[in-house]
Amino acid sequence: MIKIGLAALLALTLGACQTTATKPKRLAEGEFETPIRAGETRLRLQNFDREKWQSRGIDTLSAARTAFVCRPLACPAPSVVIYARLNSPTRKPDPQALLNLAQGVADKAAQEGATITAAPRTGTTKGFPSFSFAYTKQRDGKTEFGRATSVFAGSLAFNILSISQNEAATGRHLDEFLRAVEIVDGGPRRTASR
Repeated sequence: MIKIGLAALLALTLGACQTTATKPKRLAEGEFETPIRAGETRLRLQNFDREKWQSRGIDTLSAARTAFVCRPLACPAPSVVIYARLNSPTRKPDPQALLNLAQGVADKAAQEGATITAAPRTGTTKGFPSFSFAYTKQRDGKTEFGRATSVFAGSLAFNILSISQNEAATGRHLDEFLRAVEIVDGGPRRTASR
């Protein structure tokens, strides 16, 4: 069985960057489509394939997380995808600070017994600053493959961690979930001019 220890680590590491310890508010039904104000960001990830993925919420103090577990025989190997949504400390992360954060997350994963197979790299995902890395971990005599991407989308951030015992499925699942995340951003708050 795949465990989600690194997912918790990733969410907590990113949560430590927040200026407040509160998790982002959940949107009420229909609120995602209402007009958005400057300084506001909305994120949504719905279960896009209920026959393949079973989802359950995992709330913590700093992040709203959802685990998507692949149903038996629906994936080539046991697989889970963890989505965490939290407040972003800034709308525009400094590229060097983002790379330092990515390296710190990868280092903590290595301390948890993971072998980093793709060094942390920064870039953009869905038009927003992001970082990603990949790892393997031996658990109960089996190799677990993981790929993580963290995106700083306006006033919110999210990370997606895909874990599977099948390396190709890990990347495919990460890409599917990244495509399914919906982002609406009102841009930065406007300041009054004098």
